[in-house]
Amino acid sequence: MKQLLAILIAAPLSAGGMGSVYAAFGWGKVTQVYDTAGTAQDLAQGADDASLQVLNLHLGGSYTVLSLPTQSVFVGGGLQLQQRSQSVTVMNETMSLSSGFAPQVFQVYAGLRGPLYMAKLGFAADLGPEPDANTLPNTDRQHDVFLKAAAWLPNPMFALSGYLSYRFTLARSEDMGGGQTMSVDNGDWFEIGVKGGYKIPMGEVGLVVNYILKTAASMDGNTADNTDGYLITVYPYVKIAPPMSPVSFMLKLAAVDEYFYYGLSLAGKNMPVTRLGFTLGAMMGL
Repeated sequence: MKQLLAILIAAPLSAGGMGSVYAAFGWGKVTQVYDTAGTAQDLAQGADDASLQVLNLHLGGSYTVLSLPTQSVFVGGGLQLQQRSQSVTVMNETMSLSSGFAPQVFQVYAGLRGPLYMAKLGFAADLGPEPDANTLPNTDRQHDVFLKAAAWLPNPMFALSGYLSYRFTLARSEDMGGGQTMSVDNGDWFEIGVKGGYKIPMGEVGLVVNYILKTAASMDGNTADNTDGYLITVYPYVKIAPPMSPVSFMLKLAAVDEYFYYGLSLAGKNMPVTRLGFTLGAMMGL
């Protein structure tokens, strides 16, 4: 029993060797949003049809810079690219606006990994295009500092874990014309989630439930009414990790936007009603 427990505790430290690289491709579509009362409302609002779609690619990796008997220190980074497009159809005429497939975010971080936990602190630089009459933004146009922590239980049959993440957004300056500027902050983001999975010979299948919270926006330090929001979603996932192979694959029935994964939404306020989306990724251990 003691030997089995030692193996289960050491596994998270040894998985992936000294580091890993990853790539993920995703797509999502939204046709409704939750209003301030939590009621789903159509984006069309009198039009024949309306939708918002995201198409994204995430690239990144991490590397262990210091290995200790029961802990390791790692650094990493990643680049997110996304196309955000919106279309409205009225009397068989479709009008659309897109951000183009453009850089979205570049992030760097450092963290600590232990037998049953992980924590990292990082900075994300907003790279989204400036919106205009012909270009849709693919970000909230704010840099942010983020903190993420996760913990898991050692178990030979089940994958049980929880995590939380906080994104502290940095206010941006808006040109109001006439030499006047305004400080705008769309609000911070917080997420907490739990994951439960069953381990199969070549991987894992399971379910994730997450709660996403956005604080109220502010302009020149003044809070804007009814701009806070939340979203509760659930989504299944499948992980395939062939034995003796450094490459593993992950499929999630959830779409990732700028900050978090959005599965099948159960309830929300001032957030999209998420129904359709997937993310397919691959990771290679170094």
